Amino acid sequence: KEKAYWLGFIYADGYISNVNNYKKIGITLSYKDIDHIQKFKTCIHATYPIRTYHSNDNTYNQNCIYSKIIISNSQMYDALLEHGVFEHKTNILQKPNIDPQYFNSFILGYFDGDGSIYVNNGRSPFYSISIVGTDAILTFIHNVFVKNHLTHKQLKLEKRKKNQTVSYIRYGGNILVSNIMHFLYCNIDCSIPLQRKYNLYLKCKQKIF
Repeated sequence: KEKAYWLGFIYADGYISNVNNYKKIGITLSYKDIDHIQKFKTCIHATYPIRTYHSNDNTYNQNCIYSKIIISNSQMYDALLEHGVFEHKTNILQKPNIDPQYFNSFILGYFDGDGSIYVNNGRSPFYSISIVGTDAILTFIHNVFVKNHLTHKQLKLEKRKKNQTVSYIRYGGNILVSNIMHFLYCNIDCSIPLQRKYNLYLKCKQKIF
């Protein structure tokens, strides 16, 4: 389950690169999430350093400070490639090549990288979640939710911009969001996932806005 989680996270927020047979894996996050890179580093018993940089654009929050780890490891590169992580993957991701019993852990990892949980404010505020990705990966995620009786709605892929390749899906309502998130977090050590999103899930369960 832990490996499936990190596979999902790398699907969303990691990359692999092979230049002149120099195979490497990288993860880059906003500096505020540096602890999450440390969790990954601990999981794989890595000794590679986490480095922090100042960006010249607004790609990352926290005053444009971001953190990165780069790992040179042919075995890990080949394993990620075998399980569906490709170079320049943003617009071509497909469903993962893993056992279905780990789908929820994989989706949780992907959600921590490319998903959001937030409150829709209004007279009766409620929680929503959204997930960004290729049509193939979002269709896979939605079908897993349907198969596990979390939703019966038809898939609706939406675009933030007309000509974008990637789409997003969203689900709203405290009960639906709480049930989906419970499905994702069940049977995994909750010290592993991204803490700030887990905290929002706990608030959703308790209907704290």
